[in-house]
Amino acid sequence: MRNLQTNTTPWDDWMPLVHPALLSGFRCDHRDSLADSVDPVWQYRLVQLSESAGEFTWCLYALDQAQNKTYVLGVFDTRDQAEFFLALHSDNPLKIPALLTDELQWPLLELSANGQLIRARYQGVYKVGLKSYRVQLDEESGLFTLTYIDRYHTEYLGEAAEKEACLMIYSHFDARLRGCKMC
Repeated sequence: MRNLQTNTTPWDDWMPLVHPALLSGFRCDHRDSLADSVDPVWQYRLVQLSESAGEFTWCLYALDQAQNKTYVLGVFDTRDQAEFFLALHSDNPLKIPALLTDELQWPLLELSANGQLIRARYQGVYKVGLKSYRVQLDEESGLFTLTYIDRYHTEYLGEAAEKEACLMIYSHFDARLRGCKMC
């Protein structure tokens, strides 16, 4: 088992949206990465949503302040899963396939005219060198299409709901890094 510690400041409550129509299960926390400089390099946002009765979704986002780019780190069933991904990312950002998103700009949360919360979904592109992952929402089915691209070779990884898509991408990513083709 990995012995990871999160290299960030403690969570602060952060709630920019005040609207009576917001979901009662909504919570949003904020963290900064610890850095040697005065300004933190990364800002993290953890959003807890109650999207259906008794079911929570945890969304973890990151802002690279140096490049002003926004990433979706993952969507999870539990806060512990989100904390694990945060520990991996704060240890080394290359350990997590963080999807670059242009869906919404930081702080990634908006309210529609009728009071519905709009958040950045788990979709976008993760690219390192000539290898990348692409996650796209299929509007018709509501599922996310997952693709791994290595130079000119494209591998279809499947379709899944949002939380499952996050775990499928990470499983493929982790198996590739470990060199295990049987996992």
